[in-house]
Amino acid sequence: SGCTYQSTGTTTIINSPPPPDVETDIELCEGDVFILDASDYPDWDITDEFGNSTDEYVITETGTYGFDFQSDCGQEIIEISVTFVDSPTPPDVETEIELCLGESFILSASDYPTWNITDEFGNSSEEFEIFESGLYSFNFESDCGQENIVISVTIIDSPTLPVIETEVQLCQGETFILLVADFPEWTITDEFGNSSNEFELSEPGTYEFSFESICDLETVEITVSVVDFQPEPFPQISNICEGQDTVTIGFFDENYFFDWEDGTTNPTIDVFETGIYEVVVTDFSGQCSLSYSFQVLSNPPDSPPIFDFSEIEFCLETENTLSFPNEFGPYSLSNGEVIENTFEITESATIIFSFSDDCYTYSDSITVNLESCLCPAWVPNVFTPDEDGLNDFFKPVIDCPVFEYRLTIFNRWGREIFVSQDYDIPWRGESPNSEFYANDGIYVYLITFNQNLNGLAYPVELTGMVTLLR
Repeated sequence: SGCTYQSTGTTTIINSPPPPDVETDIELCEGDVFILDASDYPDWDITDEFGNSTDEYVITETGTYGFDFQSDCGQEIIEISVTFVDSPTPPDVETEIELCLGESFILSASDYPTWNITDEFGNSSEEFEIFESGLYSFNFESDCGQENIVISVTIIDSPTLPVIETEVQLCQGETFILLVADFPEWTITDEFGNSSNEFELSEPGTYEFSFESICDLETVEITVSVVDFQPEPFPQISNICEGQDTVTIGFFDENYFFDWEDGTTNPTIDVFETGIYEVVVTDFSGQCSLSYSFQVLSNPPDSPPIFDFSEIEFCLETENTLSFPNEFGPYSLSNGEVIENTFEITESATIIFSFSDDCYTYSDSITVNLESCLCPAWVPNVFTPDEDGLNDFFKPVIDCPVFEYRLTIFNRWGREIFVSQDYDIPWRGESPNSEFYANDGIYVYLITFNQNLNGLAYPVELTGMVTLLR
C-alpha cells in the first residue's frame, strides 16, 4: 500500500546435548536391580518402549529394554540388555594347615579364577606364600559376593627317631619283638608294606622297616643272628635197678659249659641215689643258657599195662593190624619174632609177647578173635510154589540192608530161567518155557549183593541148589 514496516527480534542457536552415556550391557547378581534414573539425564526426556515416562525405571528381570531419549534438538533410541549372573561357588580353602619345618603353604589365585583375592593388608598377588605359624586373613571378592577366610598355619617339628637296637642276637627259641606302641609318633611298616601292632623276629636275617612321621621318613635295618644252642641230653628220667650202683645222666654234646648243682662241670655225671639232678648249660659265648632236670628213680615201675583190654575182635573180611604202644618195645613174640609197634592179624589166637626196659623183662598177652562182620544170610533148600500160603517162593533171608542185589536161577542144564534185581521180588517157580511154572526138580541159584562194611561196599556171593516141589 506504499507503507513500509520494520520488525526487530532475537534468534538463538543452541547446542545439542551430548548423547546420553548409558551402559547398554548390564550384568546383575541374583537379587540385584538395575535403575535407569531420569535425573541423571536432565537434558533428555525419557520414555520406555511402551511410551511410559517416569523418574526412574526399575529392571529386575533378564531381557532387552528399549528407551527413547528426546531433547530439543535430537532423539536417541537406546537398547539396554540385562543379564543375571550366578554367584560363584564359595572358595574351598583348607583353613587348618600343618607344615613341616622348611615347608611353605601357597595360596594360588589361579585355583580360584572367579574370585579376586587380597590379603589382610589389601595386597593382591598371583600367589600368597606362607612359611610361618600364624593366622592369615584373605578377602575373596567376586562380582556377586565376598568371602573372608582365615587360614591357621602351624609349623611342626619332625619327631626324633628313638634309638633302636639294630644288631640283635637271639638264643634258639627266643623272639625279638619290635613293638609299635614304643614309637607313638611313627607309623611302621615292614619291607613288604605290612603294618602291625608288633613285629616278631625269630629267624636270622636282615629286616628292613620304614618309620614314617608327619614330616619324615626313616629306613631302619635290623640284623638278627641266632646262637646255635642245641645240647643233646640223655633221657631225663632214669632208673637205678636193684644191684646196680650207679646210672649215668647228662649230655652227649661236649660243646657247652655245664654247671651241675654239686659243682661238677662234665657233660655227664654218675649218680647212685634217687632224686632230681639239675644242671645249667651255657654256650661258649656265654650268650645263651638253659636249665635241665634229670629224675632218677630207685626202681622201675610195675609192669606197665600195654593194653587196657585182654581181648580184641577184628573182622574176618578186612586187613587187620594190632598196634602196640610206642613208649615200650621192641616186642618179642613167643615164637622169637621181634616186632616194633605193629603186628598183622591173620587168625584168631592168643599173642604172648615180652619187652625189656633198663632193669626188667615184662611179659603180657592179648587174645585176638577173627569173626565175620557180615550180616548173616540164610537160603532155603526147598520151596513149594503151590499157593497154599506156605513156602510159596524162594529168596534169601538177610537181616540187614543190601544193595546191588541179584538173584539168578538156572536149570540142571545151566540155562538161566529167572533173574530178579529187587530183593522184594522172589522166585515163585516161574519158567519161560513151561507155561509160566517150572517143573519139579533141583535148580541152581546164584545170589550176589553188596553189604556196607565199615563204610565200604563188601561184595557177597551165595551159590547152591534148591528143590522145587509142588
